[in-house]
Amino acid sequence: MSDSNSVHSGSDGLEPLPIESAHDTVGCIEVFAWLVGVGGMAAMLLHVFLDMSASYFNFGLICYILYLVEWCQSKACRYLSNVHSEKDFVDYIETLQKAHPIVTFSIQNYHYENVSTYDASKKKWTTKSKRQNTHAASARFPIASVTDETLSPAQTVAMFHLLHRSAASEGSSLLHETVIRVEGTGEQRLLLACHFPLTFMPRDAETTAALARFKEDFYRSNTTDQFQDKSEKQSLDCIHIDRAMVVLSSAGQAVTERPWWMRRSWLALSTLLLMGLPFRYFLYRRAQKVVWHVRKHFSISPTAAAATTTPLHSLTRSRDPAVARVGRMDPNVRIEFSEEGGFWQLPAAPDDILDIEAIAGAPGIEAPTYWTHRDLSVAFRCAELLEDASDDMRARVQQLLDDCFTARATRDRAGSLPTRLVAEMVQRIEDSSLWQRYVDRRSRAALRAADITHVEDLAGSGRCKTTRSLGHLNARLDSSVNELYLFHGSSPAGVLGIGSAGFKLDLAGSRTGTMFGPGAYFAEASSKGDEYASEDPSGLFAGKCAMLLCRVVCGKLFRVETADPDAVQKSRAGGYDGTLGDREHAAGTYREFVVYDEAQVYPEYVVIYRRVFD
Repeated sequence: MSDSNSVHSGSDGLEPLPIESAHDTVGCIEVFAWLVGVGGMAAMLLHVFLDMSASYFNFGLICYILYLVEWCQSKACRYLSNVHSEKDFVDYIETLQKAHPIVTFSIQNYHYENVSTYDASKKKWTTKSKRQNTHAASARFPIASVTDETLSPAQTVAMFHLLHRSAASEGSSLLHETVIRVEGTGEQRLLLACHFPLTFMPRDAETTAALARFKEDFYRSNTTDQFQDKSEKQSLDCIHIDRAMVVLSSAGQAVTERPWWMRRSWLALSTLLLMGLPFRYFLYRRAQKVVWHVRKHFSISPTAAAATTTPLHSLTRSRDPAVARVGRMDPNVRIEFSEEGGFWQLPAAPDDILDIEAIAGAPGIEAPTYWTHRDLSVAFRCAELLEDASDDMRARVQQLLDDCFTARATRDRAGSLPTRLVAEMVQRIEDSSLWQRYVDRRSRAALRAADITHVEDLAGSGRCKTTRSLGHLNARLDSSVNELYLFHGSSPAGVLGIGSAGFKLDLAGSRTGTMFGPGAYFAEASSKGDEYASEDPSGLFAGKCAMLLCRVVCGKLFRVETADPDAVQKSRAGGYDGTLGDREHAAGTYREFVVYDEAQVYPEYVVIYRRVFD
């Protein structure tokens, strides 16, 4: 059984560029412990050679023992206690992938009592406050299914190549430090200092809500005294080694040989001689640091087990460039490699540039085929890359404005009802970061596609108006997650701000109101979106209005016909992704779509238009 105190916490593309070299560092605790050890040794020497009082020796001995205790718990000691070959490492990763997460809550109740003691020599009573432990309890959260996202052996291969190329591509000093050349054999070795933190995440809204309720109910029902110590422990049902040293060798997969001094016995000797700090510094400089995420998405629903092999690609948002790149790969891909040469013997791409995607045969997140900029390995933003759409697309947008216009006004309209909306300019927003965030959210919604009812199958008004008008362009959308093109009204200045930064839920409702609760509001009717739009009073777009034509992952929708904030709030705890406010069916006006997560929205088109009044 193992445990970790890690809590859950994600976007680089996969590109043939060197990964920045990283090494573990000597931390403040290690430095402080070394200073305590040096001070303790100095105090003991003062007693021995200068005949100082015995208290010097006792104090120094305590300090020195504390220094040795820190050595036993140090990450350097754990690295050298667990040395793996490539084969051992892959076997361990597969064990971690198969392991199930355990989330345990514990509580210890206690109070303080005054305890009196009598000192006969001083003929005096002394009263001290002493802690008294009382009721203790622990409980394990029930987990029915798990989606594992631990980096797989295939991703291991990709990571090794990225690190190897990084070490070989930098200066000769780094090559000397990190890559070990075995004289007379031509063998090369790369040492990895691997850290395996646990990250457990609820996979869906139902599990998130259930986890919060379970925790609250457990602590409330087991609170029986004045004070409590509460804790949450995350562990696996297998042996979890949180740090290990991995030896990669061009000579094969079973090699564990490393420099003669890189042994725990030498670390112990250097520690006893107060040389442990420089030893650790040198050890860390000779090994490439890798954080190997053991990530599990858990659910209380056993029906979700069929989707547990679907990759979520949540690692693409990692701040570690190497992890973000391999996180885009399909973890289920198998890679065949040479038994003689290990991972390093995979064929390299032309010009010695390794294309991990080509080797793995795993597609990453792709930009739409009709975009001008499609290389997601290079960050691009709409502030620089807003482009006028073609006349054909402008005509399609104008058709949407016409087909989805209903001559009907509600109390949300500030002025007169126009007879037509005429598009004057259409721009397409191409943003690599917003798009990858959106696709990741859409992929997570797809895991629950079996629980999603299509919009046209919900009671009420039938198919979405934009869907009826788009024709063959509906092929761009994923109907299984209720992905729709919807309108969001604003001002020209407002839509440009949303386009560059994405939706902010606190701003999205500031103009449109919150009839169906807080969230981002969208309309299928252009005339409804126009009710929330406003003209710019001056500037380039003076007198013009603006709407966004957005891709929206509506997912599982909760349908209501009247404003009912309490019901909407309960629906969010019940696993719904959004609300369908169907005032069209109830009052003959409009349907509105409300979503709760900014990542469910990609603002793809900016439409600058004018109102026409007959």
